[in-house]
Amino acid sequence: MCRTYGAPMKNTLFFAPVLLVLACGEQVVVRETEASCGNGKVEMGELCDDGNLEHTDSCTGSCQPAQCGDGVQRQDLGPEDPGYEECDDGNTNWQDGCVEGCRVADCGDGFLRVDQGEGSDDFERCDDGNEVEEDGCLTNCIEARCGDGIVRQDRQRGQLGFEACDDGNEDDSDHCLNDCVEARCGDGVLGPGEGCDDGNADPSDSCTDCQPASCGDGVLQIGELCDDGNGVDTDSCLNNCAPARCGDGAVHAGQEACDDGNGDDQDACTRACLPARCGDGITRRDLEPEEAGFEACDDGNLLDTDACTNACAEARCGDGIQALWERCDDGNLDGTDACTNQCEPARCGDGIQRADRAAGEVGYEECDDGNAVENDGCLSNCLEARCGDGILVPGVEECDDGNEVETDLCTNLCRIARCGDGVVRDGLERCDDGNDDDTDGCRNTCQLAACGDGVRRLDLAPGTEGYEACDDGNAVESDGCRNDCAEARCGDGVRRLDLQQDEVGYEACDDGDLVATDSCTDRCLEARCGDAIIWENNEECDDGNEVAEDECTDVCAEAICGDGVVREDLDEGEAGFEACDDGDDDNTNDCVSGCVLPVCGDGFVHVGEEACDDGDQNGDARPCGLDCTRNIPGLVREDAARTCRAIQQEAPEATSGMYWIDINGGDTGDAVETYCDMDYDGGGWTACYGFENTDAVDIDCNDGTWAHPCVDFTMSPETGTELMIHLEDGNGQAVYQANGNRNGDWNYTNLTSTDSSSSQYQRNSQHSRPVTLNDGRFLTISGFDGSNAGWGGSWGNGYVIVVNTGDCYACDVVLSAMSHQHSSPEYDRCGERSFSGFTPAHEVMYDAAGNITTNGGATLPADKAYLGTFRFLVR
Repeated sequence: MCRTYGAPMKNTLFFAPVLLVLACGEQVVVRETEASCGNGKVEMGELCDDGNLEHTDSCTGSCQPAQCGDGVQRQDLGPEDPGYEECDDGNTNWQDGCVEGCRVADCGDGFLRVDQGEGSDDFERCDDGNEVEEDGCLTNCIEARCGDGIVRQDRQRGQLGFEACDDGNEDDSDHCLNDCVEARCGDGVLGPGEGCDDGNADPSDSCTDCQPASCGDGVLQIGELCDDGNGVDTDSCLNNCAPARCGDGAVHAGQEACDDGNGDDQDACTRACLPARCGDGITRRDLEPEEAGFEACDDGNLLDTDACTNACAEARCGDGIQALWERCDDGNLDGTDACTNQCEPARCGDGIQRADRAAGEVGYEECDDGNAVENDGCLSNCLEARCGDGILVPGVEECDDGNEVETDLCTNLCRIARCGDGVVRDGLERCDDGNDDDTDGCRNTCQLAACGDGVRRLDLAPGTEGYEACDDGNAVESDGCRNDCAEARCGDGVRRLDLQQDEVGYEACDDGDLVATDSCTDRCLEARCGDAIIWENNEECDDGNEVAEDECTDVCAEAICGDGVVREDLDEGEAGFEACDDGDDDNTNDCVSGCVLPVCGDGFVHVGEEACDDGDQNGDARPCGLDCTRNIPGLVREDAARTCRAIQQEAPEATSGMYWIDINGGDTGDAVETYCDMDYDGGGWTACYGFENTDAVDIDCNDGTWAHPCVDFTMSPETGTELMIHLEDGNGQAVYQANGNRNGDWNYTNLTSTDSSSSQYQRNSQHSRPVTLNDGRFLTISGFDGSNAGWGGSWGNGYVIVVNTGDCYACDVVLSAMSHQHSSPEYDRCGERSFSGFTPAHEVMYDAAGNITTNGGATLPADKAYLGTFRFLVR
């Protein structure tokens, strides 16, 4: 049994081939995959695949790109989008309802629709795609035709469809024939000014150039039996090319009085070849009324009062012959005399105004409107209606009140009173100048022109009362037209608010004057620095620029030294030149008084650059050198100072250190070098004594002694002279520093320790008093009582004593108690209080363990020993 295996195929647009391999016993089916439109993949047979089966987008449901003419109207685009379709009928026939580009057919699109029958709204007889009405296709898509009232302009003379005219009517006797040709001689239509027109140019017929033609050109033509071309019409061959005979158009000599050869009995020659004459009973038709011999009629009788006069004219009113039906006939065309043009005797009411009578004569008429209506302008007595007769003539009179009052509702011109009639109505009109000029003294509303009515008067010259330069009709005082109808101007005292800053005429202010130097300039701009006008009481100057560095600054102040602005308009040497200007009074910076750069010798200390400047440059190096560096006193013996305080006062920059001091002054030979403390409590301290001990060594009893008593400096009369103790440990750290000053009574003043543990540095372990000033004479740093005049008693290790005698002081150091001695060379001067030396027997020793041992065997423990720096100072 043979079987076929294979999956059923989908019903899709494209199918892949299916290969079947058949065999008995076993059958194998090999099948390629079918293309599936709409799966989003462009497969065999597909030009696009957008993943859907929508027919109206850019890729149709058959996976082909949408295109105009595929029969599917796209719905995915707007009218402005490329590819938009208004329709799509699937063909390329542009003569149906959907034309090229898939646009709906419309008259004027250039495609002639043939799918609509005549009578349909969409029927087109033509479509030339333009909006020109004067070509072969009208804008309503109907073919142009003669008689449509539109003259075609797209054809030249001789071309089919050419129209010389088109009056849109069927009257063939006017200037435009019904074939849209201008009437002309030879068109076969009797038009204006033609006696005949046979419609051809044949010179052999009876009408040539719209006049009867003749033969005789010497050419034998059809219809001619002869043509001798001799111009003789009285021989056997007539000029009409026919044998001579009556009616041949040639007068046969001796035989005929005439012969026009036309067989027309109503022209100049009758059929009997006799000349036509009035009264022969034949009305001539070959002449125009104005031609001689013309006959309007010919009744063949001599009765002149019938319908045809003896002059062969149709009887008419005005021919001067009173016909039987006429009441008169004066033979003229004047209808305004006694006999009208209707041949009726003139009468009032016949509608014809007689003009042959003067006023007052019988039959005179001012008018004749042919009716008996009294209010139509012509009265029934043929006198003109007049204003004031009390009869209203519509169309002629607006009113007629029968009076001569000019100022009531009806004027004397029989016009309803109105503004502009030139008559002033009392109580209603202020004026009425009778014109329509709205710019004079009387408005068109009959109100007196007034400033503010919105209309500018033009009838007055400037300076005349009532003259208006403008009139904007509003009460706004701040616009371009003032409320007094003067044009706004700078200086009128009213600021304009109707303009922007960049517009001509803008005013930032207006103070009503033309003073340029007040807060509002004469240009109505707010005074400001830089406007080139000096604002009185506010500006010192104004040079019209914003340059700060010239003689007038950008704040309109005259440039001065010290205003903080460096002038750049001057050269060095010119008056007012500034090398600098920092705007302050500080003469220690980079710009000093006079706006000059600081220099050594100008008397001003330039901070950071000069240590001093005494301004004299006199060669004296004290206190300030020629290079403005300070020569600090006391650095050498020859320049010794009286005290450390004197050094500090002269050279504030002096630092703590060793200086030469000469308390006596004058000769510096007795000056000594000592330590000055320039830091503690304001500095200026002079060290009386100081030494540094860093080890347990013997102390030279005279070490550190300042033994120069009885100097000129005295502290006794100076309340406030100060004393100071300074102790440092071995690391240079202050552990005790205290000072006090002499009070007025020389009572002692406690000197407070700066360190609570400073007692370990007291030289006497037996006492713990603070450092005191006793009685103004002795300063001790042990418990020794200075009042003990015998200096006996307890050991007083480490005394520092100031002796004051009222006119000098001596500073000395005693390292051990000692008896009062009078061996000092200064004893006499210092009142037995001079200690210029030390007793060797009482020196203090340091042992190897750091203990202090005196010659008397006393030992001070090492922890009480003073190791470090000790100074006693005064100021």
